[in-house]
Amino acid sequence: MNYKNPYEYLSGKLSNQKLINAGFSERTYDTGNVKLNYIAGPKNGPALLLIPAQIGMWESYKKVLIPLSQNFQVYAVDKGRNTL
Repeated sequence: MNYKNPYEYLSGKLSNQKLINAGFSERTYDTGNVKLNYIAGPKNGPALLLIPAQIGMWESYKKVLIPLSQNFQVYAVDKGRNTL
């Protein structure tokens, strides 16, 4: 049985103007086996990787992204999707 993530349709559609104004962008990285969706913040310090719970989304960190981005370059991973 193939798993289909019910939140997949939300990927790549950053529309939160506060996050955009703070320098965040939503991106996808294709490993060849898995596509990872993530949000990346401005380069304001060392990298900080936030990983939500299983099938969680980066949006679960919405309230802390901007404060954390004051001292870190924040990356929040969304989910993976098998491409094979």
